[in-house]
Formats: sequence, C-alpha cells, structure tokens
Amino acid sequence: MENNVQTKLDKVLNDILVYLNPELLLPSYKDQVDNTGVDKKKLEKYFHLLTNINYFYKKVLRYETYFTYFYPESDEIEKAEALEYHIYSYMESFDILRNKIVAFLGLLKNDLKEIALNKQEIVQALKQFIDKVENTFNGVKEHRHPHHHTGCRFVNGDIVDATAYSMMLKVDLPLRDMVNIPELEKRKEKSLEKAQQDYINLSIKNNEQITGLINTVFEKNAEFIYMVLNIKHLAFNDPKIEKGNQVDVS
Repeated sequence: MENNVQTKLDKVLNDILVYLNPELLLPSYKDQVDNTGVDKKKLEKYFHLLTNINYFYKKVLRYETYFTYFYPESDEIEKAEALEYHIYSYMESFDILRNKIVAFLGLLKNDLKEIALNKQEIVQALKQFIDKVENTFNGVKEHRHPHHHTGCRFVNGDIVDATAYSMMLKVDLPLRDMVNIPELEKRKEKSLEKAQQDYINLSIKNNEQITGLINTVFEKNAEFIYMVLNIKHLAFNDPKIEKGNQVDVS
C-alpha cells in the first residue's frame, strides 16, 4: 500500500492545519478561511492528537518494508533476531495506535457533551463506536502472529528453528566438525524465508484493515470534530482517499 495516498484522517488534519495557519495560503485560498471565533488552543490540541495518531498509523504501514528489507549488515546480529525485533515492535505499534485512537474518541465524546443539544444520543453513539473500534483491533490482533505459544514471551516457531540452526553453525560449537553444515545452512535460510514471508503477507493484510478502520473512524466522526472546533471542511483540501478495506463499526 502506498503511504503517500491520503486518508480521511489526512483530510481532517489538512482542514485543522489551514485554520491554524491561514497565512500560509495563497490569497485566493486564504480568503475562503474564516477563523474568527475559533479557539486556537483547542485547534492545536486536536492537531497534535491527530498528528500522533497519523504518525503511528503510518508507522504500522511501514512494517511491510521493515519485514522485507530492514536487516543489519553486522555479523553481531542474526537476521532471525532482527526479524523477531521487528515483530515485537509491530505488536507494540499496533497497541499504541489503538490506545491513541480510543483516547482521542474519549476526548471527543467529552467535548461534545459540553456543546451538543442531543448530548445523550451523541455520547451513547460514541461509546458504542469506541467499543466497536476496540473489538476491531482485537480482531486484527488475533491474526497478527500466526505462530505463538502460551507463556510470557511471544515465540515464532520458524524463528526459533533458524536461531537453533545458527547456534549449531557457530565456529566455537564443539560439534561443528560433526554436523552437516550445508544442510544446516539450507534449513536456516528456509526457516527465515518462511517466517519473513509470513509477516510480509500479514502486514499487507493488516495494512488494508487498519486503513479501512482509520477511514471509517474519521469519516463517521469528522462532523463531530468540526462541531467541537467550530470549523468546516474546506473543499480545496479534498485529497485522493486511500479506501483500504472499510471496517464496519456503524
């Protein structure tokens, strides 16, 4: 998935940024922005929160590249160790993204309570929406790592195998002269390729799902965000939206 294709979140961020800094626009566009009576501190708060969400969303998308290419050239770090590091970082980035989205929706719910006439309906709708977002992330998490065992530490079976073969190939191993080195090398590479490809495929699938979720969250809540910030969508900010697989949290 191309990281430079914009989402519904990008559209909201673009509008907030323009209202914060209309002086950065050309005169023909600047005249279309009326930020009279807009609370700049609240704009800045929302801009920072949404920028953080966007950062971790884009970081999650980059793991397809990390799993494919990002391995050290140093002999001090085995490729299997680097791949396992990427997997742990991937899981952590997902959790951070989930927490930031849920926290933001909670803030939005509280801000709407201060201004909305039908506050009970909106609060209840957003509460249900937050629960469904949490469930969507739980569904993604269940399919994030295809090989795991119970216990405190996540383990990928193919990475464990590759690490074991690497240990047997070390020059200081007492049994080194007795083992079939070509066969060990072959098995090590096969295990690594299998684990690496599993996570490349998984990241591609998850990227589609998480993009669909981001678009759904900010498509369904953009009107509430604009209401709280006392701004409106600016037509000249309309980007080409990356659809992904839309997630039903309605």
